[in-house]
Amino acid sequence: MGLTKPIDAIDLGDIRALIEAGTSEDRSLDYKEQLPGGTDEERREFLADVSSFANAVGGYLLFGVTEHRDAANRPTGVASAAPGVGGNVEAETLRLESMIRDGIAPRVSGIRFRSIPGGDQGPILLCWVPKSWQAPHMVTFRNLSRFYSRGATGKYQLDVPQLREAFVASETLQDRIRGFRQERLAKILGDDTPIALRRGTGRIVLHLLPVAAMEPNAAIPASLADIRPDLFFGRLNSHRYNFDGVVGFAAGQDDATWRYVQVFRGGAIEGVDGFLLREPVGIPTTTFEEGVSGALNRYLEHLRAWGLSGPLLIMLSLLNVRGLCLIRDLPEWADEAVPIDRDHLVIPEIWLDELPVLNWIESARVLRPAFDVVWQSGGWPRSLSFDEAGEWNARR
Repeated sequence: MGLTKPIDAIDLGDIRALIEAGTSEDRSLDYKEQLPGGTDEERREFLADVSSFANAVGGYLLFGVTEHRDAANRPTGVASAAPGVGGNVEAETLRLESMIRDGIAPRVSGIRFRSIPGGDQGPILLCWVPKSWQAPHMVTFRNLSRFYSRGATGKYQLDVPQLREAFVASETLQDRIRGFRQERLAKILGDDTPIALRRGTGRIVLHLLPVAAMEPNAAIPASLADIRPDLFFGRLNSHRYNFDGVVGFAAGQDDATWRYVQVFRGGAIEGVDGFLLREPVGIPTTTFEEGVSGALNRYLEHLRAWGLSGPLLIMLSLLNVRGLCLIRDLPEWADEAVPIDRDHLVIPEIWLDELPVLNWIESARVLRPAFDVVWQSGGWPRSLSFDEAGEWNARR
């Protein structure tokens, strides 16, 4: 049976159901009668549990759940009761978070804790450890330097061949991510797009790539007919199925369009706009930054609605922009314009551990490192749409 719900949806009834069904520990579920204490051995054991989940398929640690015992009084791995844990659970959660932060390398992203009241001795504390896309993770507490993973019977230490395989898998994932972006940009530059784009314009490309979308056979658990995200700087008025998933676009009088958004079956999103840079003059900075920030905000909403989670890569690219200058409605800019000196700006990706709920100004803050690169390409030290404190202050 196990726990298959998101951590926010789990309640006391789900814990009791594990006990009534006699659910055993497995690759993604581990019972702990007590919270780890202050000894080095207990801390190492806890960090080994966390890292083993991250290096495998992810899973739940349940603190405050006891197990049936065999004739030798050894735990059997089968849940027997949920008395909960005593003490200050909030303080204990902070302690465990600190242990994880300082005792595992590289840092495991996306770990969450949640307490569920109802036990005789206190709440049951849940710890959700997601499958990590930066594995393998090593326990470093007191220079332990060990790697763990999990199987059906619990955690185990990785041997040299298994460790080599884990590193190769991590490198392969990074290669797939880089390959996805390179392939998509090459197709856009070669006019091999799902919808024909008008030629001779600069193009703004925003890719949102949930790392889970790189898994073999990854698929959005929703009807493709309901997947209709908006375009960058306008609303789509048409959509259709295609080999990759669903494509939305603004249909014109001819077969070409200025912009489209492609949703891939695994959940990746590709938004392309050629309208804003259609004139060989420059990049209107405020419109550009507001449009991309608004698109990120809306696309995150779609990803959450489709049941996807982090980590997420945000990749912004500007194509065919050699000679363009940054444009802003400030007269003194006329003498300061510096043309971009290369054809394409392939900006370093931005990594999000989770899919946050943002408004468009918060999305702009997330995108600020990418915006800074665009401005630097036009001769400025950073995006002047933000003040020294990092607050949005753009003037049209």
